[in-house]
Amino acid sequence: GGACGGFIGSIPSDNAPVVENCYATGDITSTGGANGGFIGGSGDATIQNCYSTGNVESTNIAVGGFSGSTGNGSSFINCYSTATIINGSDYEGGFIGLAGASTYSNCYWQNGVAGIDDAYDDYTGDIAGITSTSSASMKSAATFSGWDFVDIWTTLGDTVAPLLWWQ
Repeated sequence: GGACGGFIGSIPSDNAPVVENCYATGDITSTGGANGGFIGGSGDATIQNCYSTGNVESTNIAVGGFSGSTGNGSSFINCYSTATIINGSDYEGGFIGLAGASTYSNCYWQNGVAGIDDAYDDYTGDIAGITSTSSASMKSAATFSGWDFVDIWTTLGDTVAPLLWWQ
């Protein structure tokens, strides 16, 4: 099978859409490559103010808590993942499985889920714009630098990971 995501399977590289203020909470199970909690393959999309939770399970490559793989030119702004990665044969990460030449700004992933200890594959540490944080810190608005907690996000008084106000 092809790319699989909790909200979007795949976006072609010549499309360049903006996806914003969305979330995915379901579980993903796939034998194909490029599987993510929110999006399987991002092409050259701009994805902002979005999040993913749940499980992402695959026996193939490119498995990420938020995105399975990113295309050249993708942008991720103010996004996070608390998704759990199950299995995955190669290129697995807490936020991204396989990263192209994409940009990341104010993105977060909950470290320690299912033994994943990096944002992207075997990369040690944080990727510029993607920060790992604990489950306790995920509930604190102060963790999310640059996010709009007036009009877009809420943590319900620091009791839950960020939710979109419209939820």
